[in-house]
Amino acid sequence: MARSARQMSRLILVAAVAAALTALSCGGGMQESVTGPTAIPEVEIAYDTGDTGGLTASCVKSQVCHYADGKYNLLQVSRWAAIAHLAHHRRDRKPYANGSCTTPPPVATCPCFSAEDLAGLQGQCPAGLTLAVSCPVQYSVQAFCSAGGGAPRGNLGYFEAKVGAGYCQTTSTDPVSGDTVTVQKPVTNAEYGACKTALVGSPVYPASCPR
Repeated sequence: MARSARQMSRLILVAAVAAALTALSCGGGMQESVTGPTAIPEVEIAYDTGDTGGLTASCVKSQVCHYADGKYNLLQVSRWAAIAHLAHHRRDRKPYANGSCTTPPPVATCPCFSAEDLAGLQGQCPAGLTLAVSCPVQYSVQAFCSAGGGAPRGNLGYFEAKVGAGYCQTTSTDPVSGDTVTVQKPVTNAEYGACKTALVGSPVYPASCPR
């Protein structure tokens, strides 16, 4: 019984040492009890546990751009260390959303239309006709040239631009055949926001429409 108890004690000690090493390798310990800004980017990394079987584990590290020797370097450190970097190194900062210290992510654009495209509708109505605009559904624009009511007139014909969940779309009248042509494209969340901004920011977007 005494031998079994000693073996159990050794197993408990080994487990405790392994847990302590894991905490240290992850930048843990008392430092991690400090509350830091959740906006600091974090990444999960793998590390060698030192086990003879080559086992690995993972932990979460904070990312910070550290400026040294005239350039930025992306560091993966404990949250406490990231907070210290940002507090005490004037030029240190958080990475861009794409995880880079030097290259910002590209600005999303709407793949279907732009605010300039929509603004150009105003110049497509010939003399004597005015641009009639409405928004029958949220974040959409329907436009045509009108002489005060009735069917569309002039070269513009019928035009619609809208953005919905996961897509943007334009519908227009082919000036030669008179056929209605609809083009729909998938959009990311960022592109959806760009399409919405293009609509709402266009001078032809009615003030009474949803914003």
